[in-house]
Amino acid sequence: MLAGLLVFSSLLAASDPSLGRDFHLGHSGWNGLSRMAEVARGLGCPVESPGTLDWSKLDGQDILLFVHPETAIDDEAAFAYLGAGGRLLLADDYGQSQAVLRRLGIEREAGPLPAGTQLYRQNASLPVATRQRETAIARGTSELVGNHSAFFRSALPATYEFTVGTGLVIEGRLQHGRFIAMADSSLFINNMLELPGNRDFLVRLLVETCRVHRDRILLFSGRFSQRGMPPAVLEGAPLDGGGAESVEKWNRSASGTNLRVYELLRSRGNGVLGDAVLVSGLLFCLAALALLLRYLPTVSPTQDERFAQPPRPPETGLHASIVRYMLGAGQAVRWGYVYPATLLREEVLARLEPWLRQSPSAHSGSTALSPTTEELSRCIREVVSPRAGELCAELLVEFRRLDRKPSAGSSHPSSAHVSSKQLIRWHTLATQLFAELEQKKNRAAAPQ
Repeated sequence: MLAGLLVFSSLLAASDPSLGRDFHLGHSGWNGLSRMAEVARGLGCPVESPGTLDWSKLDGQDILLFVHPETAIDDEAAFAYLGAGGRLLLADDYGQSQAVLRRLGIEREAGPLPAGTQLYRQNASLPVATRQRETAIARGTSELVGNHSAFFRSALPATYEFTVGTGLVIEGRLQHGRFIAMADSSLFINNMLELPGNRDFLVRLLVETCRVHRDRILLFSGRFSQRGMPPAVLEGAPLDGGGAESVEKWNRSASGTNLRVYELLRSRGNGVLGDAVLVSGLLFCLAALALLLRYLPTVSPTQDERFAQPPRPPETGLHASIVRYMLGAGQAVRWGYVYPATLLREEVLARLEPWLRQSPSAHSGSTALSPTTEELSRCIREVVSPRAGELCAELLVEFRRLDRKPSAGSSHPSSAHVSSKQLIRWHTLATQLFAELEQKKNRAAAPQ
């Protein structure tokens, strides 16, 4: 079915109501961008399409995304934006981006790709570009599939290329800014995101470019107006176009896993996923968490296991969960989502621990032994912000559900139960708390 849609997309355009609506965020047809908008929103990075690009109103939390622009991009403004620390994503094969590309040292060419280009299912309209560089955005997939794609020639090394010297994706830095150029505007349309590699590339591109619940993407496609020049300094822009600190890397990588968990829970609630897909999703989340350990700083001193890692009842183990899902015809186990909720709690406590050590209350000894929820939230309020203290208190109260004791006469060692709705709520609160911690860290690091 997917192959048929890709091969005969030109025939579908003649009768599909999406004709003339290419690259619209709200359009769910084969050539719309609704799927891209959904993925970005799930990662905490909303996409907006204002229609007018006012360069003078941009700040360090804005990311510019051009997809097949039919209005020539102001190259002077674009270079000033990059020089001030901006982030620019450009996906264009036949649009009006030549001036910007040439100033970046990139020549775009259309026409047949050179001999030796790999093809998806032997379709000449679907060339395959393979990974050539081990950059952050290239970790998502080893190959990308284009759709009637143009190609780049440049002295800059290509991250993905069709053949030697014919690139699909080129990334680089200009002063404090960062740019990623793609020679195919179709990489992000709904139809092409059905391909796993293209979708994984989009997720990696977003989590490596956009800071969770802090930045936004401004999309410009087709015709749009523009005015003004960017400010000399973009307030709040990441260092060198993308924050290299370990905490920021953890936050970006965790956001990709968060999207997987969110989609798994939502699909499970709608009854769409089969049992086998559910098990695969759980295993994927665990594998992703294991990979993220490379970014997780060692906690010192070791957490108090009586508080941070309470014993988990044997029958609520991950193995028991999988067995019950497989043998129980997809029926939810009694304890619901206790296991991922426990992982979330441990991450929250690990992220709070360095801040607790900075609190005057902690140095006075009032929180040294068996701290209460009120004491912990007061410490976070003192060293971070009142909002962080409120979020901390709310989460710790919610987490008490995981320590619930069995009722009298019960044969089960625990009565803990977490629903998918509760897990999503905890995840939202934790994400907001992490944003407060990161903002405090950035303010502390800023020159006075």
